[in-house]
Amino acid sequence: MLLSIVSKKRLLRATRWIILNFSLYLFSIFLYFIYYFPKPKANKMDEIQIYASATVAILGIAYPILLQVISRLDEKYDSDYIVELFEGEWIRKLFIFSLFSSLFSIFLWTLKRPPLILRDYLIVQNSAAIMVIFTTILLIIVFFGFVNKVIEYYTPQKIVRYFIKKHNRWLKNEQPLEDLKYFKALSSIFLISIRRHQTNISKTLSDFFYGEFRKVREKSKNQLVEYPQQFYDLVYTSIEEIVLTKERRNRTLEYRLGNGVWLIGETEVQISEKTYLWLWLNLRLAVQNNHDDMVFAHWENADKYFSYYLRQKESVNKLATSSTTFIKPSNQDEVKKRESERERFIEFHYALGGLLSFSKRFYCIRRMFEYTNQIPPKYVLLPDSMNEIFQFFFKINNDINREFEWISNKYPFPNLSGLRADGIVKKWISSYMAILFLRQYTLLSLFTYSRPLDFPDLPPTQGEKKSWIEGLNFFKGLVVDLLGNSEILESLGFGFLTERWCEENDKLYPLEFLDRLKEQLEAKYEQGSLTISVDSEKEKQFFDSSKRSIETAIVSAMRINNNSPVEGEVDIRYVIGERMLQNKDPFSKNPEASHLNFDSFLSEAISRKIIDGLGSTFILKLAKTYLMPPENLFKAIDALKVNKEEFVIVNFGLRISYYRDHLNIRELTETSYKEIPIINFSGSRSVNRTLFVLKKAHLPKITPLTIDPEVEEKYLLKPISGQFNVKGSIIDLHQKADIREEFTGKEKSDEELKRSVLVSIYLSLEIKWKKEARVVEIAERSPWEEQGIAHDIKDVVIFGQIT
Repeated sequence: MLLSIVSKKRLLRATRWIILNFSLYLFSIFLYFIYYFPKPKANKMDEIQIYASATVAILGIAYPILLQVISRLDEKYDSDYIVELFEGEWIRKLFIFSLFSSLFSIFLWTLKRPPLILRDYLIVQNSAAIMVIFTTILLIIVFFGFVNKVIEYYTPQKIVRYFIKKHNRWLKNEQPLEDLKYFKALSSIFLISIRRHQTNISKTLSDFFYGEFRKVREKSKNQLVEYPQQFYDLVYTSIEEIVLTKERRNRTLEYRLGNGVWLIGETEVQISEKTYLWLWLNLRLAVQNNHDDMVFAHWENADKYFSYYLRQKESVNKLATSSTTFIKPSNQDEVKKRESERERFIEFHYALGGLLSFSKRFYCIRRMFEYTNQIPPKYVLLPDSMNEIFQFFFKINNDINREFEWISNKYPFPNLSGLRADGIVKKWISSYMAILFLRQYTLLSLFTYSRPLDFPDLPPTQGEKKSWIEGLNFFKGLVVDLLGNSEILESLGFGFLTERWCEENDKLYPLEFLDRLKEQLEAKYEQGSLTISVDSEKEKQFFDSSKRSIETAIVSAMRINNNSPVEGEVDIRYVIGERMLQNKDPFSKNPEASHLNFDSFLSEAISRKIIDGLGSTFILKLAKTYLMPPENLFKAIDALKVNKEEFVIVNFGLRISYYRDHLNIRELTETSYKEIPIINFSGSRSVNRTLFVLKKAHLPKITPLTIDPEVEEKYLLKPISGQFNVKGSIIDLHQKADIREEFTGKEKSDEELKRSVLVSIYLSLEIKWKKEARVVEIAERSPWEEQGIAHDIKDVVIFGQIT
């Protein structure tokens, strides 16, 4: 075809030439029509043939040429989406409809069939010819409109103006932002303009896109700004085009895309987490492709944004109406919100430093360190004091802090994935904090409050102090690696930092600084471990937990209490309390770590002891013992010939539900067997999966006894349960030397005892049995334990015959 030999650069010129020639052809047909029309004897076939020729000319010559031109749209803009928009244009659809209508009218005219109705009317008689004339004229008019649309799509300046106009009309009609079809088309043209260095087009579109980003920010005032996904994709793909283009001709556009101004703007906005993520992905792309200028452009804009649009908010205090004292600031929520925004912004740029360290872009880090837009110099994105450095370092390396648990999702590094990714990201961000630590040696004390090499404030709690002590070894290792690499030091501008320089300038060498800091921490930790006191809230928690646990156990034991006096010859056993040495930390206000069950550990042990002690007294009163397989267990009770009026069954650890539901023991419930009462206890160390059968009159008497007043006074006992005479205390052994002496050299050294508390729970339960009480034990034989030979039912002696 004709256009196959025309170069791409001359394609539009060739198209215009063809359209001009075709227009002249149509004009000649028109003159021919004017010349022959007045002649009354002219053949109508010849007259109508003129219109048919025009249709055939459009179909046979112009339309194929236009199809080839349209087919090159995809090649011109490298976008299927623009081709789809063109195919959806109404003028194209109308042209196709007009062409088919014209062909159809010619077909009807060639049939020469007489009208079916109204044959006497002249218009009806010539209806086929009129239709041919009308459809052909419409086709020619639409054809010129279609040609104009093709030229518009083929001219970048025109199509940009056209799409912008359509986009604005789309937004004016309040169409959903998720379907920004003209925005997507303009994005494709923008990418092509970057690739082909079409500066005028890219500048026009850059201004347009910035305006669209600004509109979204203005609509999101006083709330988090989150753009449609197409906006984020545009910035990322545009940066991708720039970093992959070797010829850097459009520095202005590179700067505007790289500095993040489209996403964060030049006014006060609330940056969403999604926007932070895409800012990060854009910067990561630049770092991966060694575009330090783009990273530095972001740093410049971030410095300005933080200085002017993320300034700290001052608290607005109001005076109380009745006094001159200040009340709560009226804008406290705003102040906290702004502080949170500032911390998030700084955290992002600390992570950026970690990415640059990971990618060995130390010269870029140096440029960032040296940049300032204020005199005297102020580096708002960098720490002023050691406090900021160590606070963030230990914050990010705190395993308990859930905020950074999946940090590789928040700040994905290139070519990192899997379980180790989080640890590697933390390591390189920590390495950047070590670089910031060394940077403090380059700062000058321009103001009295500026003291870059002062030791950081030590953390207040024991847990934080211990965490710092343990974490300093890791931090020191990072510093050692930096100091041992002269190439990195020179790249960062720290080549001067030697032991000799520090000595001459009366400064602590970095490693000595860290050693001194660790010594301070250890001293404070040791002092704190001695002087921390028992928190009143933790003490109350201990008493409440102990009361709940022990009262539950005693109430459970009292179910077998004999309400009648137990007199005469008796056997007596006692269950007493316990005391234990425990580290003081769990009972302090701010413990080093979370301690599970610190408040209930001792009381739960005593509760188990109560039930275990009760079960062991039954063993002391045994008259007969039977070991029975499960299927014979309750048959043995039947063989004892006991009744519901006189006897009771006491169960320790036997699963009644198993016998009732699986072995189908009749007349068995959780509380009775053939109306003989069953009292259930959990199994204990001494008794388990066992039934005791005895007379109700032989049940023991359980009595809580009072505690010796001297013991109560000496160990500072306080009531836990007044109902059952249970008392307890938590004694700080650092403050009670006389009690500490009882344990010195036995369990712990004196220094260890000073860091401990004595936790005590005192009680005394008297369990009194009648001497003549007889108890029959029926134990369940397990096939998985060696318990001896099982008894047979015939071995069971009637209870009344047991002596």
